[in-house]
Amino acid sequence: MSDKLLRISSQIIVGSSEVKTHCSQALQVAKKNKYSEALEFLKKAKDSLAKTYEYQSELLSDFALGEKIEVDIFLVHAQDHLMSASQMIENTEEFIELYRKLSY
Repeated sequence: MSDKLLRISSQIIVGSSEVKTHCSQALQVAKKNKYSEALEFLKKAKDSLAKTYEYQSELLSDFALGEKIEVDIFLVHAQDHLMSASQMIENTEEFIELYRKLSY
């Protein structure tokens, strides 16, 4: 694995973890009916996801320019984290809305 691929894979994992942390924080405050605070954490999660997708886009751009990308288990692991982080945002949005409806 190249140093660049290791760096990008690591950034994807770290960024995805930030997304998941912000989503968890959003859910915790939403359970306490603090919806504006929950939405702030959700925005942080979305911002982290956008930043993390930039790392993935760097790889895709390199590939499109003809660079050979060595796919290994660490990159697959990073992509798995990114996919689950993206899904967690969608689930968090739904749960916040559900908590809001149930609180009325």
